[in-house]
Amino acid sequence: MAALSNLISTGRITDQGADADAYPCYAGAGYDSRDCQQIQKYYNRPGFLIGKAGSMQAFNWEDLGNQRCTLEGANEWNMQCQFGRTPAFAVDVHVPDDIQKALAFASQHNLRVVIKSTGHDYFGRSTAPGALLIWLHNFQGQLETKMTFTPSGCDASSQTVDPVITVTGGKTWDDVYPKVDQDFNGKYCIVAGYCIDIGAAGGYTLGGGHSILSTVFGLAVDNVLEMTVVTADGQLLTANSCQNKDLFWALRGGGGGTFGVVTSITFDAAGWGGYHFYNPAFGFSFMFLKLADAGSTRASPPFDQLLKEFTDMEVASRVLARPFANVGTYYKHYDRLECADVFLRQDWRSWSDTTGIYDGFYAGSRVALGSRLIPVTSLVQSRTTAQTILAGASKLGQLATFGFLHINGNGVRNNPHAADTSVTPAWRKSGWHAILVTGWDGSTSEEDIAFVKGLLESGTQVWRDAYPDSGAYFNEASTTEPNWQQAFWGSNYPRLQQIKKTVDPNGMFVCSQCVGSESWDATGNCRI
Repeated sequence: MAALSNLISTGRITDQGADADAYPCYAGAGYDSRDCQQIQKYYNRPGFLIGKAGSMQAFNWEDLGNQRCTLEGANEWNMQCQFGRTPAFAVDVHVPDDIQKALAFASQHNLRVVIKSTGHDYFGRSTAPGALLIWLHNFQGQLETKMTFTPSGCDASSQTVDPVITVTGGKTWDDVYPKVDQDFNGKYCIVAGYCIDIGAAGGYTLGGGHSILSTVFGLAVDNVLEMTVVTADGQLLTANSCQNKDLFWALRGGGGGTFGVVTSITFDAAGWGGYHFYNPAFGFSFMFLKLADAGSTRASPPFDQLLKEFTDMEVASRVLARPFANVGTYYKHYDRLECADVFLRQDWRSWSDTTGIYDGFYAGSRVALGSRLIPVTSLVQSRTTAQTILAGASKLGQLATFGFLHINGNGVRNNPHAADTSVTPAWRKSGWHAILVTGWDGSTSEEDIAFVKGLLESGTQVWRDAYPDSGAYFNEASTTEPNWQQAFWGSNYPRLQQIKKTVDPNGMFVCSQCVGSESWDATGNCRI
């Protein structure tokens, strides 16, 4: 790696052994009591993990069996700090030239490359043992807003009506939201993530990106105007509707870590201002039902009826007490949700403190997900739909956290840019995105983890069987999703596969259940 280090102009090479999560807390040459105290204080905070190249916010993607370097392991006298699933080396890139030289080095030495922005990743696609990691946290560049924008290479007829904001690879939504508020005077918002620790130009957007505002303004990818990306051959390309159009289409929903290293994204801002949404996470789903079809501030009757079906089913409180506690909270504060505009003008944190809905996303957890996009047509039979969703969730009982993300509305279903994106067409026919989440701690045995995952899979399968022609959200789905190509991309997959072969013919970028990964074994390191 010394040769690569000499090539990098502004960044650096990190040795993941010394940079592992809790390395200073392990007995031996690396032990440092002062550093260990800081780690113990901030260990489960996203900001701490984002600032370490090899750290993932879901620790099961650092674990490789008992091989890990987490804090709980440091408390066991016979444990050693081990890489686990963490790559041995990461390139801390600051400018495009750093990325280009790192990819050239990887190509020369036949190395697999994975890409990490913040590590907010439920699939472990941002890490892999044996790979070279491109770390974008310190990537340079300022947030830039403009009142009008013409994509590069386009004529004046492509100029936007709304303002835009361009974000670079290392920025999070916590950086973006204040900038939008400040520069656009509360008159415009951006379709973006709930959790502020998500990378704004990373996998969230590249995988589709749902938002509380999706019902009106569509998915995040529906609002992307331009991207810059370094491809496997080292080219820094601009992709938009006028140049590199196939690549632009693929990047708008084809998933992160697949087609290249995205260095910037330009988003169209939405002219319905005053939104301050901060990190509602898993407890939020039932709050969003007042954001129905575009132009409406009241929920459509089928959604209200479906919620009432849940509350009428006593099994919900018996079998799934924690997940369904939020239904009662939703109705308790129903009047406060009558007007979407008033609701959204409140700061998320203060609102969630008042209602008790906010549970938060806890970094340092170990989680697994299962999900399905529920067709909007199913809402006609609200009781049957409620029973089906409960049947899947009840497979896990108290082991599950159960959430809905309301994505119904003209913003998603009838978005004018739908054909210009590569997300599964099932998004455009869905009313709800239903999720099952389960987890475990670091002391759980491999046998018990397999048992819990088996329950999760059986619950998710209930939903697959009920809605076989639908799909699942690439960023929030089961890691064992059968026929994942169809589930994540549907009829778009053959075109995505061809674009992948064109821009990355040697398979430099490989990640779990990503476009082209069927050509590789389960480790992602050996071609089949």
